[in-house]
This record gives sequence, C-alpha cells and structure tokens, in this order.
Amino acid sequence: MSAINETLIIDILEKGYEAKEWKDGETSGKDKHRVYVVGPSGEIGYLDVKNCKFTNFNKAGISFGVVDGKKKAKLEISTQSGVSLYLGVLDDNMDKVNDSTSERLKEAIQAVNDLDCKNKRVDIALSPSFEVKLPKNRVGWAKASISVSVENPKDVQEIYDAVSELTYAMLNAEEQKLKNR
Repeated sequence: MSAINETLIIDILEKGYEAKEWKDGETSGKDKHRVYVVGPSGEIGYLDVKNCKFTNFNKAGISFGVVDGKKKAKLEISTQSGVSLYLGVLDDNMDKVNDSTSERLKEAIQAVNDLDCKNKRVDIALSPSFEVKLPKNRVGWAKASISVSVENPKDVQEIYDAVSELTYAMLNAEEQKLKNR
C-alpha cells in the first residue's frame, strides 16, 4: 500500500466512523498521502499511507491504529490491486494500561478498607468532563460532578463503583442534552 498514486477504497465497518483520503504533492517539500479518521467522539487521527503508520491526535482519548483482521476493525482501507489494511481501537495496549490502573485502584481501596479505626469517613468526589462535537462544527463540554460521603463504610469499592457509575450516567445525559439543543 506504499504506492502514493494508488487510489484507495475506504469501507466503513462500524457506524459512527468516517474516513477521508487526502493527498498533497508539496507540503514542506514532502509528498503526503493520508487517511483522516473521525469517530463517534470526534477526530481520532490519521494513517500515513506511505509508511502505514497511524498517528493518534492527543485529544482523541483512545489508541487507534492498524489491527489484525476485520473482526476488530472499524474501517477497511484497500487498494484496487487487492491489498487491505484494517483500522480499529488497539484493545491490547489499552487493556494493559487499564489493567495496571485498575489493579492500582483496587490496592488503594483495599488499603482504605483495611484501616483499623473506630470511625472512618470516606469522601469520594468525581468531576469528569469531555469535549463533545456538535452539529455545524460547534464544540461543547459534557461535565458531571458528584461527591458522596459515607461514615464507616463496609466496602469502599462498592461505594466507588456506585459513584463512578452514577457519574458516567450523568455524563451521558449531559452529552445527550448538548447534542439535542
């Protein structure tokens, strides 16, 4: 797929994703051939067709790139000569990061659960936000903030999971409000 003059065929395999081919013969003295990818939450990054390398945009929040096979793919990019390349979320790398973070969180929660004291007060405050792409090239921010205090909790993990799930539901509701304005 390194032939820069070859026309690409882009197939969208999952709803919510888009891709656009871009060729530029002279930008900073370099020939460029890219495929820009947009997902359900906005711009993700681009594939440099010359070297088959995917570059994620920092604000994308996901790790996207070349995946093995159609099963994990969101997009299929192929040439007229029949060479195919699949793009999708890189689960393996994200799972390792998420597993490490999840394990660290579990250890910290267990340490709080193990505190030996008569009265224990646990305050959990979550205030996540993320950028939302709106129609007509507008941008909004979905925000949710909640704080919960519990005296002598039996299981901090249970409280955290409930607060986290509530915050996530609040974020989704705020996102829908923004999109329906």
